[in-house]
Amino acid sequence: MDLINSIGFGKTLKEKTDSNYRILRDNFDNFLSQPLKSEMFVPCDDDGNVLEERLIENYETDFGLLSDYQKYNKQYYKAKEKVLFDGFVFCNSQSEGIGLRLKLFISPYGSSGKIYLTKKKESGYHSWFQLFIIEDLIQCELELTQTAIKNIGL
Repeated sequence: MDLINSIGFGKTLKEKTDSNYRILRDNFDNFLSQPLKSEMFVPCDDDGNVLEERLIENYETDFGLLSDYQKYNKQYYKAKEKVLFDGFVFCNSQSEGIGLRLKLFISPYGSSGKIYLTKKKESGYHSWFQLFIIEDLIQCELELTQTAIKNIGL
């Protein structure tokens, strides 16, 4: 399911009963009003630090390091299940990740950092900078994960 505006979402609910319609519409409106966080796009720990999947080849297999590896990847996969938007890769700078379809860059400037998205389109790349809540992402034509769809109540 693609991220759509509230009017478009209401049209998808035309076969729902009045009570179901109101509940789903309220859920969707609440979803759209959430402030953006990095963990909506890529797996992050509880402090908002981006996690990357680690491969076993990068670890020695003695007991301590193997258990650290398993613990870290368990945290990574648990965090990955919470991601709301499909297909993003975190980049350390806006210029990094040439060729990626969707990338996320979080500016370290400002109190909480600003989120910048870049999407590869047929006509080239497009970047968005003034993004504060999920509703601001409608213009980005993003696909929701199953987690997001479940959060809405569908």
